[in-house]
Amino acid sequence: MVTRLRRSGYRSAVFATVAALGIVAYPASGSASAGDSDPHVKVKSSVTFKMNTTPNVKRTIGAEYQEARSDRRQGAGLRQQFLARAASDGLYYDSEYVDYLKLERSDDSTFKDVEIVVPRDYRIDEVTLGEDVKRSPDGRYQDVLEASVKGTVAFDESPVVLPDGPGFASFALQGSGQYIVKARVGEMLATWSKSKMTGESDGSYDYWAYQRKARVTPYDISGPNYGVSSFGIKSYASTSTPLHHWVDWAPATGSRKGDCNSTPLNLSVSYLGASAGISFLDCDNYSVSIANSSPGDMSFNWGSGVTAKPSATREGAFNWIAARTQGGSFYANDFQRVSFYSGFYENTESCASTNSNASC
Repeated sequence: MVTRLRRSGYRSAVFATVAALGIVAYPASGSASAGDSDPHVKVKSSVTFKMNTTPNVKRTIGAEYQEARSDRRQGAGLRQQFLARAASDGLYYDSEYVDYLKLERSDDSTFKDVEIVVPRDYRIDEVTLGEDVKRSPDGRYQDVLEASVKGTVAFDESPVVLPDGPGFASFALQGSGQYIVKARVGEMLATWSKSKMTGESDGSYDYWAYQRKARVTPYDISGPNYGVSSFGIKSYASTSTPLHHWVDWAPATGSRKGDCNSTPLNLSVSYLGASAGISFLDCDNYSVSIANSSPGDMSFNWGSGVTAKPSATREGAFNWIAARTQGGSFYANDFQRVSFYSGFYENTESCASTNSNASC
């Protein structure tokens, strides 16, 4: 964890240095603290940041976590500092799984805020930022800062990536997003993410993994509700970034029937020791297809004359790896469609989009 603090009256780019805090590259246990306070001197003021609202703070820890994961531009310099320090200690984090938090006091304290960089395998639950008065060697009293951090180790939250080089291949996230497709009586949430393999020694190709997932939900409307009657997701490579050949895909192509239980179906694809995965709750009849001569062109379609119960949601997903001639990025086109049916009204409501949200 990297921590730095700012004194009231400083410009936003100027930070007070507190030697006692230094840099902790990563937490070793469920709590970490640093300070240079005199236990015999009363604390002048203290503020504790928590997940929920507390007095004299501008934003809660929970709000900061939400902000950190919606805007990855904040704290870029400190995040890089953390990654370099952690790597020097032999721990390699994926940069997408390191968060930057800025906790600010709203009172008239001398030290106004604390900046923290923390990996997602350590969840911060509480931060206390206080001021002490300490007697210096010459007998005068001076302000000193005390900061403590308490949290929980959660090893499954922050994947550690291996360093680049032969034998250390892994997929690094390159982008993600979502589309919301709304019909009058229900909607579909369709997501996408793409990752590029790093650390492999192939001199001819780059390897890309692509994941799609959809969840379809009927609305609770006035009168009889509609049920999901069909939906589909499809992705294919942009003409400006064609792929060279298929490597792996999941689910297997063809017609399938889900078991409708509460255990997700895991879809894992792998190559050269690197793997990428996604899961979904499989239910009823669905089909999966790929275009043999167009790597990256894959479709998932749910429904074959079956309408789900009006209150039931349905999911679908696919996952693939394909090769692209080295150099440059990869872009895909994403299509999604959804239909709802009411036997009472004998009516179908549908909506579809490509690379965008839609409301029909």
